Amino acid sequence: MQFTDLRIPIGTRMQLNITGHDYKALTLPAQLLGYRNGATLLAYLAKKPSVTIQRDAKVSVRAGLQSAIIQFDSIIEHVSEYPYFYLHLKYPAAVVIEQQLRRFPRFELDSPANATVTGKPDDAIFAGRIVDISLNGARLVFEQKLPEQEITLSSTIFVVGGQQQLNVKASIKSVPATSTDDSSTFVYGASFLDVSAAQKLLLQALCFELQSGEEK
Repeated sequence: MQFTDLRIPIGTRMQLNITGHDYKALTLPAQLLGYRNGATLLAYLAKKPSVTIQRDAKVSVRAGLQSAIIQFDSIIEHVSEYPYFYLHLKYPAAVVIEQQLRRFPRFELDSPANATVTGKPDDAIFAGRIVDISLNGARLVFEQKLPEQEITLSSTIFVVGGQQQLNVKASIKSVPATSTDDSSTFVYGASFLDVSAAQKLLLQALCFELQSGEEK
């Protein structure tokens, strides 16, 4: 498969596995900054690595898309430090579908969250947790029963090496069930609604990292 066939959006999170001339391996998170068909691919690094990255070093690149995890091999052709640190990679000859994902696979997560119930006086806020998540929804646990309607779900999650704010509208779908422990809690299935491009990229990065963690 050709790289251009995938139409990968700019900003897609990637994992660079670099093998230097000393055969030492280095793994770095990066983002797709841009590419020119058949010529070059630019990978942006949020901060300058603590070790020197050499030209002509081999790179294996992995990226998580909505429907698959892809992989391709490349070579570092140039290292740029201004106006920010980024790499010029040799344009990939081919892309491999490393793993075809289920349409919306779910991944375990344990993150505090707030649900703001729309249409209620004073925008009633309920405290709970996200216990698993996918690109289109999540499983939520609350100590109070939620109205079965639309909510705004907010959570601070750790992804791509830092804290990020997840803030999406969701529709409560499943009938609540009490948990099996001593406390009375309610478990809900929620489906995300009208996810913005920025939040969709955040969800993609989170699911990619969670899946990578499951594979280790």
